[in-house]
Amino acid sequence: MSDKIKIDSSSSGGSLFSTQINPSSVRISKKVSYENITSFGSDQYFSKYKHHEPSQMSFEIYMDDTGVIPQTDGLTIVQRIEKLESAVYLLQQDKKEPGLVKIIWGPTIFHGRAESIDYDYTMFNSDGSPLRVKITLSFVGSFEKSTVQASVNSKASVVTFSAGETLADYCDKTYGDPSYCVDVALANGLSSIRNVDPGTVLIFHELVR
Repeated sequence: MSDKIKIDSSSSGGSLFSTQINPSSVRISKKVSYENITSFGSDQYFSKYKHHEPSQMSFEIYMDDTGVIPQTDGLTIVQRIEKLESAVYLLQQDKKEPGLVKIIWGPTIFHGRAESIDYDYTMFNSDGSPLRVKITLSFVGSFEKSTVQASVNSKASVVTFSAGETLADYCDKTYGDPSYCVDVALANGLSSIRNVDPGTVLIFHELVR
């Protein structure tokens, strides 16, 4: 992939951050939670499905002001970090919490929130200004509910929940992956992925990562 990773923020006015150097690897993880239930009168137990955890994405990027990498934005490392934190870390004035972000790299699109940012500075100028830093970013998956609700069009599916079905079943049918049931529940304002009342109208947005 030759294009730079782009992080598009939903904060007021929006903020777009592009990496100076792309990461060598990107980690995306998905986790299913189970409850261990012991059989009566036996030491054996079986695993009962509880829920899917939100997906996670993490990667490392570098910023360099040594001159090894041609400068195209005219910004210093300090200014780039300010731009990054404006997109993923700072509190939104209207919501008093960090905004949702959309991470785009080639065909990969991930919706979520920043969970952690770690800086490892390795080179400095004589005045103490940084010349090189490794930044480790971690995001937890999420949907922007307002975006999904505003996208009830040809790019979104609207279904009515039927008795005997589960949210994971619908996600498997729509996306080929039941793990998106947590994201769909958040997007539709559900308090749980279980015990959804029949007749509930659900929106399945085209972009789910």
